Amino acid sequence: MTEKQQGNNEDSGILATKILQVAQKRYYLDVKENAYGRFLKIAETAQSGRKSRMIIPFYLLPEVQTILKKFQEHLSTLPEFEDVKRAAGDARNNQESEAARELDEGLVERGRRKLHFNLKENNRGRYVRIKAIGDLPQNARYARRNRRRSKDSDGSVVPRAIIMPAIGVDEFINQLAGLWKDYPVDPKNDVVATADDNESAENQNLPESLRLSSREFRKAIFLDAGKNTRGLFAKISELQNSFRENVVIPREHFEAVGNWFLEAAKNHPKEEKQIDEKLEKLNLNADNSNQQSRRRLEASE
Repeated sequence: MTEKQQGNNEDSGILATKILQVAQKRYYLDVKENAYGRFLKIAETAQSGRKSRMIIPFYLLPEVQTILKKFQEHLSTLPEFEDVKRAAGDARNNQESEAARELDEGLVERGRRKLHFNLKENNRGRYVRIKAIGDLPQNARYARRNRRRSKDSDGSVVPRAIIMPAIGVDEFINQLAGLWKDYPVDPKNDVVATADDNESAENQNLPESLRLSSREFRKAIFLDAGKNTRGLFAKISELQNSFRENVVIPREHFEAVGNWFLEAAKNHPKEEKQIDEKLEKLNLNADNSNQQSRRRLEASE
């Protein structure tokens, strides 16, 4: 880095920059500091031109490393990944991504900030997804400039995600460890940590966030409670592949909505008996099919 580049970085608040190359993706790790505190900005760029960015308060880096190390340990217990379709030579299907199977997950939550970590696997490989909610600075000028990109049509904050192939997790952990060693912060005195703790204290009576997943529908449901100038509310987020939809329910309707779900669950219990009967029917059909095949084979002989 030249002296001119160093000067430009100092003027822009960048303390350090690291570049991580993983497969066909490149990740830029910028340590930035301004009046709001010290942050880590992660930018992901792919050959297709797609770019993703997120901001993580620097004081949360140790917790981020802890979750990534847990994923690292989980990966070490798994057999070597093998793409069955590639091995079979089905190149056409290999270009299509199947629904991912979740292997592990983690959550870091402070105030309105939430970092969701997911270790997943599909037919293309294993990867880590980090999804940030509430990671953008809450100042008026920044909010106006990023309103379209950071807000959904209902006014809720749009999650931003970084996806990294599992083969890059080890080096990612090492880079984070090096940045923390060179630019540590004291959470007790950090501006961002203090603001997040104050907000957490205000929201300590709110119910904890809940994540529900359905393999049959191939979607995940997130339940979150929040508070703004209009009052207390609950947000239900539906995530399915790249599709996302939010529903915000004001506090005045909590009881009515809750009773509706309870009544629906009461009137439509899980019919395990019918499921067992369907499975038994499928097994019988399979047995009949095998018997018919055996008879055809004997007749041909």
